[in-house]
Amino acid sequence: MTDEIDEYRRELENRVRAAASVGGAYTGEAFIAELAAKLAEAEEINSLTPCYFEGTGARNKRLRIDGFDFDDEEGHAVIAVSAYSSDDDIGTITTAEAQRLFGQAEAWVDGVLSGSIFDLLEESSQVFEVADELRDRRGKLFKVRIYLLTNNRLSSKIKEFPSVERGGIAIEFHPWDIDRFHRVESSSLGREEIDIDLREWAPDGIPFLQAAITSKDVSTYLAVIPGSVLAGIYRRYGSRVLESNVRSFLSTRGKVNKGIRGTLLQQPEMFLSYNNGVTATATEVTIETTVGGLAMTGVRDLQIVNGGQTTASLFYVEKDEKAVDLSDVFVQMKLIIVDGEVETELVPKISRYANSQNAVSEADFFSNHEFHQRMEEKSRRILAPAQAGSAFQTKWYYERTRGQYQSEKAKLTVAGARKFEAEYPRAQVITKTDAAKYLVSWSQQPHVVSAGAQKNFLAFANQIEAAWKADNAQFGDDYFRSLVGKSLLFNAVRQRVMKSDWYTTGYLANIVTYTLAKLSLESKRASTGGDLDFNRIWLAQSVDNGLLEVGDVIAEQVFQVLTADSRPVLNVTEWAKREKAWEAVKSIPFTGAASLNEFTVGGSEATSAKRDARADQKLLTGVAAQMHVVGKGSQYWNRLREFTRTLKMVSPKELGILAIAIGESGRGLPSELQSIALLDLEKRARASGFTGN
Repeated sequence: MTDEIDEYRRELENRVRAAASVGGAYTGEAFIAELAAKLAEAEEINSLTPCYFEGTGARNKRLRIDGFDFDDEEGHAVIAVSAYSSDDDIGTITTAEAQRLFGQAEAWVDGVLSGSIFDLLEESSQVFEVADELRDRRGKLFKVRIYLLTNNRLSSKIKEFPSVERGGIAIEFHPWDIDRFHRVESSSLGREEIDIDLREWAPDGIPFLQAAITSKDVSTYLAVIPGSVLAGIYRRYGSRVLESNVRSFLSTRGKVNKGIRGTLLQQPEMFLSYNNGVTATATEVTIETTVGGLAMTGVRDLQIVNGGQTTASLFYVEKDEKAVDLSDVFVQMKLIIVDGEVETELVPKISRYANSQNAVSEADFFSNHEFHQRMEEKSRRILAPAQAGSAFQTKWYYERTRGQYQSEKAKLTVAGARKFEAEYPRAQVITKTDAAKYLVSWSQQPHVVSAGAQKNFLAFANQIEAAWKADNAQFGDDYFRSLVGKSLLFNAVRQRVMKSDWYTTGYLANIVTYTLAKLSLESKRASTGGDLDFNRIWLAQSVDNGLLEVGDVIAEQVFQVLTADSRPVLNVTEWAKREKAWEAVKSIPFTGAASLNEFTVGGSEATSAKRDARADQKLLTGVAAQMHVVGKGSQYWNRLREFTRTLKMVSPKELGILAIAIGESGRGLPSELQSIALLDLEKRARASGFTGN
């Protein structure tokens, strides 16, 4: 395990150094940005934004902040401090050092809430905007979570950091060291499991009935759980106990259902009769013998898959209505214990079926959509064009489930892992949330991207679901190549912004998504209904400098709009979430149409390409691919083999499939997957001049 963590830390360090070097940023900033992405993937924080301040406050207290997130959850604020080390060896964070860093962040929060910190801050600075925004949220704030992020290891002597309270606001301390990041990223879930001790709210546990019908994968328990227990769990763990689909569902529908609220205030004793209850999953339940008989006293990795509205409403009503008493409120619960081996497969299905009678759209279950399966299949099959000086071709890895890349690599031998990373370089990994960021930016909704990963992913889901239902054949090989092109463009623009003379620090994510959206708008205008030529970017596996120079001009204009003194919202990060900010950027005069036109394809050409792409995708179905192979005949595939051999563009695996198609192997027809691979080879050969004659 030690070797694994050492390697994991080295990989993290390499990415941080590469980001800092390429982008011209401080390593501390690159470190925060890297860990922010990891925490968002782990569903721990929605969208952590770097923001730096160190100073001395009242009574010579040191104050510090390295990042913030105010939109993680209603009534929550997240503040981060970091302890980054560039040493080769893993160091140790002592209790005293951890307390010191947590204390500096806590002092910063205290300074904001008391108002004393504002005399230390420049009104034009990002940290002033952040402090002002936190002060404005004071009335609705009930929890501040302070995160300590480090690539070192917490001392084994550290047990816990108890939360404190400041004027009715709970302040929690969350240390994340290299071991914790590695543990979460290596898990099959891609998130940290939660161990809940039910005795904290129900000292005698929760009585239950176990269903007689069980399977090797699941067992089911029925219970009546006190409303105060559900409210307490939600207060402690927040949306982490809501399954991801349910979390997305609730994020767009308000925090308290009026019917639930009315029953809780007027007839709390009837809640059990009126409410449908909750359905939840867990990986393990602790059962003990108590005075009243067998009872559940603990649950591991509780995920509420139906009844999230009930759970959240119980908490918010208890919080907002000071006189409410939940002692008479009970909720029926079906708890399904799912074997850890099949959790990632079964929990989304249980969630889908449990919500089948509610108004939950397909978009709410988008994490399991066929779109991701198709992108995954294409990423494992499509070879990126060979680059000058390279001895082999690579592939872009589409990560359909969290931690999939690391998990797949971890299963291999050392030699196998090296080969895997050579075929799928880490820099060529596209996660679902990455894809959402690139595609929603290009669909000209930068204000949605700026709203954070969760809200953006839901918008992405709605877009793709509608397009998929209309015509899923449009999501073919060319679509995947254009996705890679958008990834290359997005990250190239990001690097250029970081190296620009006008850029200091702050608002990088907002500037980049707005720049991409404006580029999309102007590309379509310049090409008369066409689009940017993403195939050109795919073939080069890079972005033309001329196109990036156009992006440079747009990016600086975006920066001026987002930070203008006349902006209606002081906090730039909050202003970027408003559609009016996008309207302002859209209205910026654009004079680079002639330069941009060189990198676009016209409307008729784009339409023709899309038509061909749809036809190609339809052909890529298994049976159609086999019929195509048979229809061409053995002589045709023999000519293709000779052509591709001459150009050295055929792999040994593809030669084996060609031998089957030609009839040399005596194995009959190529399989559906083999036929699809053969069609891909054929397409590449035709692009290189093969005519079939």
